[in-house]
Amino acid sequence: MKGPTCLLLILSTLKHGVMG
Repeated sequence: MKGPTCLLLILSTLKHGVMG
C-alpha cells in the first residue's frame, strides 16, 4: 500500500490543484 495508493493520492491532488 505504498505505490499505487500514494500515486493515486498525488494524482488526485494535482488534478484538484490544476482544476480547482
